[in-house]
Amino acid sequence: MFDFIDAAKTIGSVGGLVSVSLLIYDRVIRSRPVAFVSVKNYQAHITIQNSVVETVIIDNIKVSPPMLEVRGADDKKSAQTEKAEILYTSREARSRGIFIVLKGNEQRSFLLSRFADFENANADQKIHIRLQWHSTQKVFLIPRYISLTARVGDLKALRDAALVNKV
Repeated sequence: MFDFIDAAKTIGSVGGLVSVSLLIYDRVIRSRPVAFVSVKNYQAHITIQNSVVETVIIDNIKVSPPMLEVRGADDKKSAQTEKAEILYTSREARSRGIFIVLKGNEQRSFLLSRFADFENANADQKIHIRLQWHSTQKVFLIPRYISLTARVGDLKALRDAALVNKV
């Protein structure tokens, strides 16, 4: 009888651990936006897809090393203001103004502008893009990120394939 109770406790404990693991997976990993590099109008873009029904906000994008810039990533500014900032403000000042709102199940693309460092970089050089996001419905205690890594050579090949209408 004692062995049966120990076995029941063990099975219950394992079931509880599995349940907690699935809950953490659901809240942290599954219910989050996805980012990937795509081609649009013969230029490389970062495409962000919100795969859940709630609205999310992306308020920080870091590119390291800083060879690329995400253009048009501030929903609080008009298109005319963004164009003027490209001409008249520094790269650092532009990168501070990021505020992207993605409605539920929405997908948006943003131009990846290249700098001279990108064109002169080695093809094996990796570029890391990290987007910080949060939900408008649920408060999460730690910051949440979407990360993607691409090689310079792959981005150049993607651009070249788009120029000859292969992508």
